[in-house]
Amino acid sequence: MSKPLIFSLRPEPDCSEDVASLTRAGYEARPLPMMVIKGDDAALDKALETFSHKPDTEILITSKQSGRMLAAYSNSSVFRQSRIWCVGAGSAEILRQAGFTQVEVGKADAAELLEEIDASNVDKKPSLLWLSGADIAFDIEKGLNLRGHRATRIIIYQTVGYTPENQHPDSQPLLDALFAGRPVAAIAMSARTITRFAEMLAHQKMPDGKMPARSANLILIVQSPAQAERAENLGFSCICAEGLGREALLACAAAWAQRHR
Repeated sequence: MSKPLIFSLRPEPDCSEDVASLTRAGYEARPLPMMVIKGDDAALDKALETFSHKPDTEILITSKQSGRMLAAYSNSSVFRQSRIWCVGAGSAEILRQAGFTQVEVGKADAAELLEEIDASNVDKKPSLLWLSGADIAFDIEKGLNLRGHRATRIIIYQTVGYTPENQHPDSQPLLDALFAGRPVAAIAMSARTITRFAEMLAHQKMPDGKMPARSANLILIVQSPAQAERAENLGFSCICAEGLGREALLACAAAWAQRHR
């Protein structure tokens, strides 16, 4: 049986971190990011201004990228004594290493994080400043405000897709693997990533002239039924991980590779 190959479609540096983790576990993996991150320092300046008027504000982080940007922000010291709510362990670790001392960790699920914040603030409703990307799967700001909290969302970065007409510089190993009949899996963490992947493949053909998206050897690994439905609507076969977040996706990818060895 041909050796399985796993691609991570997440933006860098998460993409390469996924590959390194899978490689350490003994699986062959390659990076194939579908989008790039565009940070907005002016938005962080706006967050600082908002925070300066309400220094007891608690910070909400729902992605590792937001955590990285806050940690690297030139005036981040202003926020370091604040209570920071992180959706998962990855963003929490980034902030702790940067000197943030009051970091609360969720379970990689924004809806569950909302419940934790609400339960922790029964007697008071602090102001909450949500630093997020432009694309979100769950509107935690709306949910918190409906429960009487004072939540404000500030978008500090965007994910920008590669144009379909431009062949991604790392796409050839994917095409070669599919043409050779190798089992191939691609890890996607968002519906937008799945769409970008389909758009990229739609502009490419394998040496035999077949469309790579229709290959029986290609499967997407996603983290929710909604994403699975999106993938299937675009013509992909897919597997849904048993949980949310990076670790669940990597575990699912490793289990898939093990079955195809």
